[in-house]
Amino acid sequence: MNSKTAAQALRSSNLTRISNGQLVPANEPGLRAEPSSDAIATVLSVVGKRNSIYVTFFDDGYELIDSFLTPEQLETLNREIGLAELPRTVGGVRNAQEKYPCIKRFTSSTYAIDKAAGYLRRTPKLVRAILFNKTEVNNWLVSWHQDKTVAVSKEFRAEGWGPWSEKDGVVHVQPPVEVLNSMVTFRIHLDASSEENGCLSVLPGSHKLGILTQQEIAERSSTFEPVLCKAPERSALVMRPHLLHASAKGTAPTQRRVLHIEYCDYELPSGVAWAKSG
Repeated sequence: MNSKTAAQALRSSNLTRISNGQLVPANEPGLRAEPSSDAIATVLSVVGKRNSIYVTFFDDGYELIDSFLTPEQLETLNREIGLAELPRTVGGVRNAQEKYPCIKRFTSSTYAIDKAAGYLRRTPKLVRAILFNKTEVNNWLVSWHQDKTVAVSKEFRAEGWGPWSEKDGVVHVQPPVEVLNSMVTFRIHLDASSEENGCLSVLPGSHKLGILTQQEIAERSSTFEPVLCKAPERSALVMRPHLLHASAKGTAPTQRRVLHIEYCDYELPSGVAWAKSG
């Protein structure tokens, strides 16, 4: 099979290339439909399955996108977040869209909604936004885990929903796995993310295991090959929330800000809304 055939397969399957954990720009920023197994097989037969890794959001549970933000968007976010003096000793700012007008404008913009729509079947609704800031002063580590709670407007009773909690005045709950499969998370890099400043690692395909207990996570994390998600500023790591991921302490920590945004198209019960979508 020649390189032209491989290139055609790549375009038709909307695959994103990661080489040795490093981001390589994709031809297209998002996926409108799940690529066929034939298209994936065609590409893998040309490049080899693990020499150059071709991952799809639907199969591996994540993808890295270069230049997700425009330079102007990054400049606006940096300027307004800088004016608000993001605390260097606070790891994460919850409800960031309520505390930073620039984040509220971005998360509700046509640009962001259209990006989310590329991964969902129905109209995306904002679930929550968190602004992370890993610094020399606050250089944390997070072991392998899944993001398996969502933020809603109020408690309700429904099978598979629970336990319930409250974080920063907002109701949170663990939903059924079908809700997590109806979500997309964007981790937008406002600063370059490297191994030295504690970038994220992921276990490709682990979202297919469903919601796991801590013991299951410990057992399963040893059977997957982790991928270190090094990425430049303005890029985004797009993932399912329940993909297993972790973050080590930075060996040479600097400011590493990540805007974490979650969207969902799952229809909630009547009278209930995603906490910050309506």
